[in-house]
Amino acid sequence: MKHLEIIKELKEKGFLIEKAFVSGNWVDSDDKIKIFNPANEELIGTIPNLNADIIIDAVKSADSAQQELKKTSKEFRAEILKKWFDKLIENKEDIAKIITLEAGKSLRESRAEVDYAAGYLSWFSEEAKKNHDYIIPSNDIFKERKVTYLPVGVTAAITPWNFPLAMITRKAGAAIAAGCSMIIKPSEYTPFSALLMCKLALDSGLPKDILQIVTGYPKEIGEVLLTSFAVRKLSFTGSTATGKMLMRGSSDSLKKLSMELGGNAPLIINEDANIETAITMILNGKFRNNGQSCTAVNRVLVSDKIFNVLHDELINIVNKIKVGDGFDEENFLGSVINEAALVRLLRIIENAVKQGAKIALGGNRIKDKGYFLEPTILTNVHNEMDIARNEIFGPIISLLKFESEEEAITIANDTDYGLAGYICGENKERNQKMAERLSFGMIGINDTRLSDAKIPFGGIKNSGFGREGGIEGIFEYLETKYVAEK
Repeated sequence: MKHLEIIKELKEKGFLIEKAFVSGNWVDSDDKIKIFNPANEELIGTIPNLNADIIIDAVKSADSAQQELKKTSKEFRAEILKKWFDKLIENKEDIAKIITLEAGKSLRESRAEVDYAAGYLSWFSEEAKKNHDYIIPSNDIFKERKVTYLPVGVTAAITPWNFPLAMITRKAGAAIAAGCSMIIKPSEYTPFSALLMCKLALDSGLPKDILQIVTGYPKEIGEVLLTSFAVRKLSFTGSTATGKMLMRGSSDSLKKLSMELGGNAPLIINEDANIETAITMILNGKFRNNGQSCTAVNRVLVSDKIFNVLHDELINIVNKIKVGDGFDEENFLGSVINEAALVRLLRIIENAVKQGAKIALGGNRIKDKGYFLEPTILTNVHNEMDIARNEIFGPIISLLKFESEEEAITIANDTDYGLAGYICGENKERNQKMAERLSFGMIGINDTRLSDAKIPFGGIKNSGFGREGGIEGIFEYLETKYVAEK
């Protein structure tokens, strides 16, 4: 089926929505943003570019809705989240088509994202039922002392384009479970999955002002959300530079923040590593979403004792990867998100070569239409090069050699980022000791598939703070209150 036919079919079902959802209504504006398919550069549709006045109204309605939501029971919120989960699974194929249209990833990966996103709704439907309050033993002054957890209030989320559905459900699922309303600003590159997600939430019985999707460019929307004192919590997933700017902008209103920012993940492959396991870790860790993931393997550190064997086998396997339109089920990788991303990746390769790296495979743009890059392998990379210092965010593998465990740890930790790190090797005791020494919020040993709804996702240093998912996730949307009675 051609892309235009897919778009037509989705519109006829009411699934490709070209309006924002604000103050309980689907709203439009004369000012439009065009959304293009990165696989063929064709127009998918438009969304309204909302102005500040509409965002101010959204905050007011979210505040009113918040007062009603906190009166609801834990069971009510849990049931809404469970029904929402069911709606996502029921409509998985259509949601996947929208993600592939706007984000360029393969249908295989888009389907996986729907499952991943739905998992957060299922998880938080159970977390919503839990009572986190507790009693402190009495002392010589107070007979009763109790700690309770209350909804933080109106919340906002600014979400990225790389996982346009999952990055919303892991924020909104936690917020609603905690009893908070939420205003979501999705990426202007990938708004349609967010808008459909909102429709399915409403179809699940969510009161209409609890969740709002505001569309448009970041600056004007961000200024309102940052400066409004009514918005008590902001969750952001995106670049470190933008995260720091949002922290500065929210300082006057002293919001509660959670920041999931950039990464520079090392994969340490020890001399005792199983080569097949190591290759699988590289493929999963680097090529998930075409490398456009904050947990993507950025630096592959390989023991000099097995470097040549791994190098040759990796080239053999990566050379067989098919790249192209995500709707073609034979293609393993789709496009990168836009032309700017493609140009940036080509410059990264060019700059790495200038600094002494060698292209072992790939390095070129594919096709005249769409933003496709050959899977690329660079060797002769060292940790002082730009490609090793900065997040790549694309299908480029950089291989570094190390001679000793101590050198590997030193190289791995020599970064301002601290989101994810990985280890491959057969010696369990050494793996655990290395994991303890790696300065990252999450460590994967012999597998790079770290994330699901049950784990506390997040990092340290310039990779941000706060945790999403896991038993920690709901506490990001709760305030602590202590009551003592004499």
